[in-house]
Order: sequence, then structure tokens, then C-alpha cells
Amino acid sequence: MKTSICWTCRLRHKKCDETLPICGACAALEIDCHYSPRKPQWLQTEERRLEALARLKAQVKRSAKRRRGISQMRSIANDIDSSPDLSTFEPCPGTSQDSLTQETMVKPSSEPVTPPTITPTTDRAAYISVYMDYIFPILFPFYRPYVTQGGRVWLLSLAMNNAGFMSSITSIFSLVLWLVPAHVGPGQADCASQTLEDFHAQASVALGSMQHDLQHLHQRGIENCLTDSVYLLANMMQQLSFELIIAPSGNWQTHLDAATNLFEQILEHHGRDGPTRQLSTVISNLSRHSWPGAVNALNAEQGTFSFFSSILLFADIISSTVLDQPAKLLEYHCELQQSNSRQKPHIALEEITGCHNWVLLAISDISNLFRWKKDQIASGKLLEDELIYRATSLERILNNGLDTLDQHGNTKNNSRHIPPLELLLNQSGSPFSYSKGAPDNRSPLTRTWIYAARTYLLSVKVDTITESSELEISVKQIIQSFGAITSSPWLRWLAWPLCVAGIYASKAQRSAICEIMDLAGCFNVFGTMEAAFYIIKKTWQKQDAGERCLDLSTCLIPSTSVFNMSDNVKEVNGTLVTNTDVTPPNDWTNNYEDMGGDMQWGEFGDVADLAKGYGLDGTVKPLFAMQSYTGEAISLFELSGNHYLYNAIEGSLYQIHQPSDLQTIVSTIDDPDKGLTGLDIEAL
Repeated sequence: MKTSICWTCRLRHKKCDETLPICGACAALEIDCHYSPRKPQWLQTEERRLEALARLKAQVKRSAKRRRGISQMRSIANDIDSSPDLSTFEPCPGTSQDSLTQETMVKPSSEPVTPPTITPTTDRAAYISVYMDYIFPILFPFYRPYVTQGGRVWLLSLAMNNAGFMSSITSIFSLVLWLVPAHVGPGQADCASQTLEDFHAQASVALGSMQHDLQHLHQRGIENCLTDSVYLLANMMQQLSFELIIAPSGNWQTHLDAATNLFEQILEHHGRDGPTRQLSTVISNLSRHSWPGAVNALNAEQGTFSFFSSILLFADIISSTVLDQPAKLLEYHCELQQSNSRQKPHIALEEITGCHNWVLLAISDISNLFRWKKDQIASGKLLEDELIYRATSLERILNNGLDTLDQHGNTKNNSRHIPPLELLLNQSGSPFSYSKGAPDNRSPLTRTWIYAARTYLLSVKVDTITESSELEISVKQIIQSFGAITSSPWLRWLAWPLCVAGIYASKAQRSAICEIMDLAGCFNVFGTMEAAFYIIKKTWQKQDAGERCLDLSTCLIPSTSVFNMSDNVKEVNGTLVTNTDVTPPNDWTNNYEDMGGDMQWGEFGDVADLAKGYGLDGTVKPLFAMQSYTGEAISLFELSGNHYLYNAIEGSLYQIHQPSDLQTIVSTIDDPDKGLTGLDIEAL
């Protein structure tokens, strides 16, 4: 048998043109093209062959529908003629986070990786235009590099020249417009369904592109591929940013580790400056002629590295407070200190987070202190005087910084020369004017981060000299600082300070925390805010049960690893699975994290909220979920002795009347003549 013929064409009994990496027939229909030296498992038996053929026919139909929907999506993109008022966004009726699939992270195929195809030029231009003008400013509201710094040219260049990044843009574009529709009216439901299908398709392509690029990098070596390494880092960080900002999954730590490892290899091979590794050296090695008159402008590769390195450093710092370990990229923090250089560093976290670099570095230092304290306690060597001394020095840094911030806020800075173009942009009210995101306007954010850092530091000292009243006063300062935040998109970047405030809030302060949550508006459907709400509510539940929650990392870490596992989950070979002895149906899974984890199935999870909305009492017990990410996001769970199907795409619920026992339900689903249609179900 010729291995050059794709198994998809053989299954369809079609002639294959043997084009690599994707044959012409599969490319034309936009379906999976499977090249493999061995016959796939789904062709081993006649039963599996028929199942695969049915899935393939469904994929052909979905691809045809997707192509028809492209023109509709492009029309929507072209009809957006003004920047939306983000503070007045309202969720569209019928659209909720409950409708999101169990886990938006697309799983890699076990088949050989093929490089993705790039969407047609006109479609690509439409997606890039809308992403840059409307989606990107929502996700990164503080990032407004001035024209002489290179602007956002790197983003356009990367999207136009890298298929994987283009696919990630399309998937994020689709999901954001599904969560926050661009229009409300006739056809909105069909449009929402189409955008979600686009998300799944493009997310799969983006992941395939990363796999292909990684294989290519392994073959050539990172030391020989600086630009390609930077592009792969961009794709990894785009995926990680998506998980952290929009739709968190249980895989974020794995993906953060992968991006960190690649980043350090880039620094090892291209950032050496004598005995040290420098971010600035990598940026220098990426230098090439940009354009006349822009001496300080970053070219496309430099801009890409600078932007995504900033996100990685920020994620590394915050994850250190979650994972209870020092930041892995600690050695590069010295380059973030502006005081060490007269020139503003190329890696400026403030441009991403809205918070001054030094505050985030102080949070990293506090995390290190907390880890040191625990190690000293474990060894029986903790000296309270030493702890107080170290904590006091960090407290002094925060207090001095706060004083400087207050003094700066009381002084009008009119001495700065404003270039003519910047002045014109400011006067015209352009959403891209520098003044919209100027550092002076971000002071409330930095102040909120400072108060949160001080509260975090107090929690480190709480076993020694700090009383709970001090924490309450510190939380009050965080709450008051939120009152100065008037932009809903800004709130999304304050999820960590909000968690700190919520975790250490007294019962009397909880109502104020809830008011801050309400201010998020439609942004509460984004992953970071939803995760923050869940963490806070779960912590309050533990506190009401009499547990003292002073360890921030214990509260912040993913709940399936920290909170006591309920009877719904058990551990098998190091993996959390649902607590049932029945084997899942074919192509279904019982992996708890793959099904969405506590965010989906916990006491405050999406399904529990949905069940309450239907007036169903009892505890939701997850059983299985479809492994498919083609739009058929079906989950099976038990509640009060009854079995239910949950369609995450529709946000709908169905009760299974017959069969009544789980094993027979599984057998019915596995029956090729019955499947889900063989179940006696009732729509609720």
C-alpha cells in the first residue's frame, strides 16, 4: 500500500493527488488530511470505519457552512465603523459563559503534524484589521507605542507572515465576538454559532502550526534560528495569553513552562553578553534597518520579542505567587529596573499591565520571602527578627513608591514636549493617541497594585506581629483604590489585586468586593475575572466553615489541586478522573481537567449554576464529556439520581428518562445504530 496516499481520501474512496503536506482534495474541502505509514485505528474495524466516515461527512458539512459564513463575518468586520464604548457593553441575550465548551484548549492530534494553510488574502486582511482595531485594544488597553517607537507594525507583520499566529488571531477574534457580540439583532444567533465554529477550526490550526514550527526548530537548532525561535515564542505566548486572559484551562502551567524553557534557550544562544544573559542583547541581535527617522523604533522581530517577553515575565511573576516558588526568570528582573539606565528599557511591563515595573518586582520579592519563611519553618530555623527585617525593607519600598506616586499625582507635568503628531492625535480624540494610555492616567492602577502588594506582605507577617485588623485596613485601601478605576477593560488586568482583596476581606467587606465584581460588567465572561470570582467565592466558603485562609498561594492555586477533592473526583495514575467505575463511551473522556475541572463542575461552576437556574436541587456529579472539539460539546452528569446531558454550545440541558442506569446509557451511545438519538431525553 502506498503510504503517500492520505487515509482520508482512502476512507472517502477518492483519488488522491498525493500533494504534501495536505492533498488537494482535503484542502479543497478544508478537512483533516491524514498521512501515516500505518493504518489509523479508526480504519482497523468496519464499525470504526463507519463511525469515522460519519464524522468525516459531518466535518465536510461544517466546513462548507464555515466557508459560507466567512462572507458574513467579513461583512460584520467591515460594518464596524466606530470604536465601541467598552464601559457600556452588555452581554447579548442568550449568550453566556455557560455556552462555552468545557475547555477551549484544543488538543493536538496523534497523527503527523502538517503545516497550516493561510486563509485567503481578503479574509486575512479583514480579520487582521478588526483584531488590531477592536479586539487587541480590549485585550491590551495600555499598549499604545508611539509611532517613533515602531507602533504596532510588528503585530501586522507577524500576522501577515506567520500562518500559526494568523490562525490564533482568527480564533481569538471569533471567541471574543462570540462572548461580546458586535451586533444584536436578526441573525445574531446564527452568527454566534458560526463564530464559535471558526474559533475551534482556527485554534486547531494554530496548535498544529506550533507543533510544526517546534519540529522545524528541533531539526535546525535554536542557535541557528533566532527569528523563527522568536516567532514560535510569540505563538506560544499568544496561546498562553488566550488562556490567561480569555478562557483559562488546566494546562496553563504546562504551557507557561514550555514558553519559559524556549525563552531561556533563546537567551542562552542569542542573549549572551559575557557571563550574563541579557534581554537587550537579544533585541540587539534582532536589529536591522527599520525606517528613516525612527532611531528608537523597534522592527517587527524586536517588537514581537519585546511584547511577548513582557507578557511572559509578568505571567512568571504572578505564577510565583500561585505556585509558591520563586519566579523562574528572576535573573532578568534587573533589566526591568528603570533606575539602572537613563534610557527606557525595551521590556516595560507597564505597557502591558498598566502597573509600574517596580511594583511587580516587589511582588516577586514578597513571593520569595514567603517561600523562605516556609522553608525556615520546615527546618525549625525561623527567626522572627530576620523575617520582620526582610519584610520591613520590602514595606519601605512599597511605601516610598506610594509617596512618590502621590507627589507625582499632585504635580502637573507641563514641561514635557509634545510632538506635533501626538498633539494632533490628542486633540482629535483618537483612540490611538498616546494620552489615552499615558503613564499619568495609569496611576490608579499602580496604586491598586501597591495596596494589594502591601496586603500580600502583611499576610506573610501575620503569624508574628500583624493582627487581623491590619489586614482589614489594608483591604479597605484596596477597595477604595478600585473606586478610581473607571474603565471596564482596566479591571480585567486587576484580577490579582481583586483576589488578594477578596481572600483577606472581612465578612463586613464582602459586599464591597461583590460591588467591584459587578463593575466588571460584560468583562466577567473573560477568563481572568471569572477565575477571580470563583477563587474568592471558594475562599469565603472555606472561611465560613471555620478555616483560616492566610496562605495566598493555597487560595490562588487551581482548585482541583488545593481544595479537598469531593466524591466526584478520584486520582488514577496521577490523573484526576470522574469517580465512576463505568468506562466512558468511545470518543468520550472522564479526565476531570479535560472536562473543565472545578470551573465547570465545582460547587460554583458553570453547570451547577445552570442546574440551579433550572430549579434542580442537589450536587452535580460529572461523568463524561465528548472529546470532540468540532462544536459538539456534550457532557453527561448525574444529579439527585437522574442523568442529564449538557450541550455547552447551546447552553441547554436535557434529562435522560431511559435508560436509567449509567452502563446502559453508555452502551446505547456506543451502539452505532442508536448513539445519542437512542436515548429517551427531554429538553428542560
